[in-house]
Amino acid sequence: MDKLKELSPKDVQATKLLIIGINDIIKKVNEIIDVLPKGQIVRVAIKEKEPIPQQNEIIRVNTIAKELGVKSTIVIDAAKSLNIPVINHLSGIKPEDVDLVKSKVKEVQDNEKK
Repeated sequence: MDKLKELSPKDVQATKLLIIGINDIIKKVNEIIDVLPKGQIVRVAIKEKEPIPQQNEIIRVNTIAKELGVKSTIVIDAAKSLNIPVINHLSGIKPEDVDLVKSKVKEVQDNEKK
C-alpha cells in the first residue's frame, strides 16, 4: 500500500487510462462471445488505440502535417503566422494551439484553390 503513495499524478493518470483500456477490451470480447454459437473458438486481434495526449504534452509539427495530409513546411508557416514558436518538423505545439494551426492550414489551402 505504501507503493501507491509514491505514484506521481502522471503515473496515476497512466494507470487509470490502462485500466480503462483493459475494460474496453473486455467489453468488446464479451460482445463478440455473446454473438457466437456456444463452443466456437475465436481469435481476436487487438488494435492499439492512438495514445491520448496528456494536457501538458506537445504535438509535433510532423504529426499535425501527417493528420492533415500536407508537408511539414505548410504547418510551420501556419504556426509562424500565428506567432507560435516553431523551428522545424520536430518542434512541438501546445495542444491548445493545435486547432488554431489546423484551421490556418485549411484556410491557406482554401485560398490556394481559388
